[in-house]
Amino acid sequence: MDTVNEVRLGVWTQQPAAFFEQATIDADGTLAATYGECKEGMDISFKGVWGYHPLVISLANTASRCIW
Repeated sequence: MDTVNEVRLGVWTQQPAAFFEQATIDADGTLAATYGECKEGMDISFKGVWGYHPLVISLANTASRCIW
């Protein structure tokens, strides 16, 4: 992760000033199905699938993502 962050900083320093004038953030969720038992935070979806529901955040028009 440290390497990814270092490269990201290098790429961002190469962007023109106009790039930083406005940022559009996309946020979405997805179901990460799992078959484990007694996992903390796991719940059942309305379709009957057990799993986690991570939040996916991305900077629009780029491939940059964070998953929490």
